[in-house]
Amino acid sequence: GRTVFELSAKMLGSTASEYKYGYASSPLVRDGVLYVALSAKESGSLVALDAESGELRWRALNETVSYTSPVYSRIHGVDQLVVRTWQRVVGIDPLSGRVLWEHEAVAEGMRRDCATPLVVGDVIYLSSEFHGTIAVRVSRLDDGTWAVDRLFRTGALAASTMSPVYAHGHLFGLHKKRRFVCVDAMTGKQKWSARDFGYYLSVISFGDRAWALDNEGRLVWLELSPDEHRVLASWQVGEYTWAHVGVDENAIYFRDAEDLVCLRL
Repeated sequence: GRTVFELSAKMLGSTASEYKYGYASSPLVRDGVLYVALSAKESGSLVALDAESGELRWRALNETVSYTSPVYSRIHGVDQLVVRTWQRVVGIDPLSGRVLWEHEAVAEGMRRDCATPLVVGDVIYLSSEFHGTIAVRVSRLDDGTWAVDRLFRTGALAASTMSPVYAHGHLFGLHKKRRFVCVDAMTGKQKWSARDFGYYLSVISFGDRAWALDNEGRLVWLELSPDEHRVLASWQVGEYTWAHVGVDENAIYFRDAEDLVCLRL
């Protein structure tokens, strides 16, 4: 392929001095626009660029975003970016960069949050190894304004690096103490807990099934059941990896310390 354009974080106004572990947010492409979250408080830490030319569309948020990635969602019929910063979670208009709504998050430990927000309908789940999981509901009022209310906060699921997944009205995720847990998505109450993985777990879910790869190179085919932890199949496919697993119709991809691996299904 050919290089269409090239821009460095420094060229976009970022110094990365506030990130102890470097950049971790993934870029997002939607409808011809590239969204990038970086550390540029003076000029705006969320940047929208033309995906073909790299031309700046807009920038927003004069604050530091967390290690998490922006999520493109439709809430109450309105397209928006859900973004997590050091201080809050916000909904951003993808066309203008305008803040639609915000909710002040727990300040302690937010600087190291890595789990990307999970959006299910009008409910947003924020998980962290420091403050557990917080669920907030976003509402749109009759006058077009927005309101955000907290549903619960639970310490039963405190995800360090894994972003939780949703199935059958429940959340599934890797707790900071290496326990894979299931909690009720409306109450935060724990249903079960199983010590079955390493310190990191990458999960891609398909309804009530999921592929999971842990940092010890174990690939697992799971059933996401609120009744119990169910491993349908398991393979040792590598030795050490903290990379996210990729899946298409016929193959699974991941990167370990030495190689890029493709497994045919």
